[in-house]
Amino acid sequence: MDIYNFDRIRNEVGRYAFTTPLGTQYEVYFTQIKNIFSYNVAFGVLNEEFEGDDYVMTNRGEVFRVIVTLVEILKAFKIENPHVRHVSFSGEPGKNEPEHVLSKRSRVFLRYAEQLKQDWVSDITVDVNKVVLTFKEKLV
Repeated sequence: MDIYNFDRIRNEVGRYAFTTPLGTQYEVYFTQIKNIFSYNVAFGVLNEEFEGDDYVMTNRGEVFRVIVTLVEILKAFKIENPHVRHVSFSGEPGKNEPEHVLSKRSRVFLRYAEQLKQDWVSDITVDVNKVVLTFKEKLV
């Protein structure tokens, strides 16, 4: 599956942006947690039509390419920051999803993140609605 072209936001560590052909603008951002080896990754929609709700479901049929692009951005972040060992992702639950189970967003992310296991990731753990990737010491 093709990814959307993305750019690192200038002078911002761990921030990337891309726009889909339908004009949906996304920002992906990594925030440090615990120590310099662990980060959380999140993404959100920037378009004003979604009233500033970062976690809105656009329902434009772009979710799979958005997640594949997110996974590619994860790779770029790891290359730019080789010290990073762990990245976690918690997909915001939808309106009718309980908060104590893996959300649809997290399940889709997990599905595509599992493709990183051969070359990039040594372990993937799931805790309630959090997916944690542990990167290999040395990338193939």
